[in-house]
Amino acid sequence: MDWQYLYQKQLSENQDLKKQLDIVESILRNFLPVVEPKDEQN
Repeated sequence: MDWQYLYQKQLSENQDLKKQLDIVESILRNFLPVVEPKDEQN
């Protein structure tokens, strides 16, 4: 097994998912401006 390759592959996949989540979050914030990070509610 090439662990370094698998690690890099997983890392780039995670970064892509993070970008998608950021986009979804910004869209949701536009439609639901009430949504705030959970740690600010406490």
